[in-house]
Amino acid sequence: MENINTSRLEKLEINPKVEQDLKISANWGKAVALISVLSSCLSIIEALMKNKNIITEIALLAFTFFCAYFQFAFGRDVAKGIENNDQITMNDGFNSLRLYFRIYGILLILLIVVMLVLIVFSGYFLHNVTGLH
Repeated sequence: MENINTSRLEKLEINPKVEQDLKISANWGKAVALISVLSSCLSIIEALMKNKNIITEIALLAFTFFCAYFQFAFGRDVAKGIENNDQITMNDGFNSLRLYFRIYGILLILLIVVMLVLIVFSGYFLHNVTGLH
């Protein structure tokens, strides 16, 4: 089964339009990753200046660095793969993009679960503790 898919995909080619789109996407990926990290660093500086909870800001910065790494790696590797006509490097770039979306997907699912749990507990609290029906 894998040989059928492989032979079908071997016919795909990167034409000039796709090449240009990949280069633009790679540049945007690197730029957004850098801006995200810079923004998180500024948030930590702001938290220090306003005596806010720095632990939350550091956790956010760690998450941002983690995700920005994969986003930046996508941009770097895809651009390098196109420039050097190197399939392995381009594959590494797309693998980084896959990991980036996987992380965001998992975190989104966790966020939805937490929100649902909070809704259920708030309903329970309103019904049983406060006596509101």
